[in-house]
Amino acid sequence: LIAPSKWMADCAKNSLLMKDKPIVIIPNPIDTKIFRPINKKKARKALKIKIDKKVILFGSIDGGKDPRKGADLLIDVLRFLNLNKEDIQIVIFGKKNKCQDMFESTKFEIINFGKINSNIKMSNIYSAADIFVIPSRIESFGQTAAEAQSCGTPVVGFDIGGLKDIVKNNKNGFLIEPFNSKKMALAIEDLLTRKDKFIKFSKASRKNALDNFDYRKIAKLHINFYKRILNYE
Repeated sequence: LIAPSKWMADCAKNSLLMKDKPIVIIPNPIDTKIFRPINKKKARKALKIKIDKKVILFGSIDGGKDPRKGADLLIDVLRFLNLNKEDIQIVIFGKKNKCQDMFESTKFEIINFGKINSNIKMSNIYSAADIFVIPSRIESFGQTAAEAQSCGTPVVGFDIGGLKDIVKNNKNGFLIEPFNSKKMALAIEDLLTRKDKFIKFSKASRKNALDNFDYRKIAKLHINFYKRILNYE
């Protein structure tokens, strides 16, 4: 069995069906040549995002509809944010459904890109952001977190599921005690007001993606796995 994260592997080991099966952990791959850091000013200009704002990014396929993705938790986090609302822009991607209305209640300026079908555009969106927030209640891996890191964008999330394998706390982002909105708000404030820390985390994020999620390296892990179980080695 192949699991994309330690958390998923542990779930399998604790199940009656799979408890006696051998399990290996191989993360989901990222095309780091597409998901790469793009000059922030150029990315924002292409997307018509204001240059002088601090941009907080959130996104999920189902927008605010899926409770597992924690859009409602992020709303709470934003209410605790002790920053000037005029200096902040919230950028969202995913199905628009009720997500737009939820975030408008925070009184922050909102840009909602809706569903994105282009990886190149997605790379621009990640690069345009100062921080990617993933307030999920559960994540088997955390694909968007890995993609954001590959674009050099630090990630703040709760200390749950597969995010533990992606975000290294206080090194390339922050993992917050589940589901402490006040602590997540403080972490966001810290990253948005500390340029030195942002630069350090940004570089560490890109390195983490290249070292651990690049599709060439992940492909080799799969090839070696199949060789091993087919007794080619």
